[in-house]
Amino acid sequence: MIIKDHLTLICEGLDADILSFFALLLAVLIFSNCMNVNGELGRVTPSPYYYHSTHEPPKVELLTKELKQGKNVIRVNITSEAGINNCKVVYIRDGAKKLVDCVNDHNTVYKALIDADPPSQTVEIYARDIYGDSTDNIEKLNVIPQPPILDLIWNSLSHIL
Repeated sequence: MIIKDHLTLICEGLDADILSFFALLLAVLIFSNCMNVNGELGRVTPSPYYYHSTHEPPKVELLTKELKQGKNVIRVNITSEAGINNCKVVYIRDGAKKLVDCVNDHNTVYKALIDADPPSQTVEIYARDIYGDSTDNIEKLNVIPQPPILDLIWNSLSHIL
């Protein structure tokens, strides 16, 4: 039945206007899109612009003391009054600047994977807390060269014989 250009939906004693039904459905869809299905709403990182910086920036301590030629895991201890929002390691490889993210290992220890070539490797560790305070720490590490592969094979075989 058409009443004033609207259709009426009858559901077991419930009379509802179809436009009202679709308006309600649209409102539910919009609301559900605003909510994060994965439950991420509980983890909101405060914006650094909401707070005055009255505390110390993060402190960075490099735990790795030397590197080996090739791939290395650098471990860094980052302490801060606030949570750490960002940690990056910058180094030079083959004349190009490389930037790698740190990942949390446990508690205040972060780690990153870098490549190193002898005789030394300079790394810059950048850390920023959730309030926007940041610090940079530049360290020069010695790189121990790897022996040639044939020497490694020969040494392994000589121990067997």
